[in-house]
Amino acid sequence: MNNRPKVHISPKHVTFIGNIGKTNLHHHAAVTLLIGLSGKIEVSTLDQSAQCRAVLVDANEPHTIDCKGQTMAAIFFEIDSNAAIILKGQFLKSSAFFTDFPTSHLLTKKNEQDLLEGRFDFLFPNLRNKAPNRELDSRITHCIELVRSKPDLSQQMLAEQLNISASRLTHLFKSETGTPYRRYKLWTQLKSFVDDYITTNSLASSAVHAGFYDSSHLCKTFNSLLGINPLRGLQNLSNSCTPSSSAQNSN
Repeated sequence: MNNRPKVHISPKHVTFIGNIGKTNLHHHAAVTLLIGLSGKIEVSTLDQSAQCRAVLVDANEPHTIDCKGQTMAAIFFEIDSNAAIILKGQFLKSSAFFTDFPTSHLLTKKNEQDLLEGRFDFLFPNLRNKAPNRELDSRITHCIELVRSKPDLSQQMLAEQLNISASRLTHLFKSETGTPYRRYKLWTQLKSFVDDYITTNSLASSAVHAGFYDSSHLCKTFNSLLGINPLRGLQNLSNSCTPSSSAQNSN
């Protein structure tokens, strides 16, 4: 079996599969499902810790990960995706950390390609046809679309397009998504960097291409959002998905 780390980036989720060892304290800008594919992993927040096969961590929740020598899948659900909104409503109402998944014993390395290609139904069979119990404010939905499609727009320019002040945008974005606007902007840049790096294998050029000031700015962001140095996280990284996979699970 190919043990190289793998990644797939789609509009509504990112999947990473590999062994990243131990991370520093960090917080994602996405609702994140962490899965031990070959055994239990350990995930710790500021006030709790668990060794388990699967854990759901809310966006912007500080935590560390210890893979315990296991292959791990990390699925980052975009904050505006149906999956993120449904999972938050179902499992994260009273806590930013959830481990009691009844299907976690079914997880094996045989599930790798399913996870990479966005097939998550076997994890949450009861949520398969469930609709989100809420919708994001339309201004924030539009803002997120603009951040993705026009990454060079400043926050002030975004606010003007939404007909609100920059300070109002900051407050509304955090209120609606649970994630600060600036952190989400960096997360979008980080995805762009990884996507470009897979092709170029150049840290410096991909960093500039994604809008980072330099490699130092990239490394600081990578560690803040993912808890590791980019050289460690990207070593031998490959995109192993089939061309058709990018069209799957876009909600």
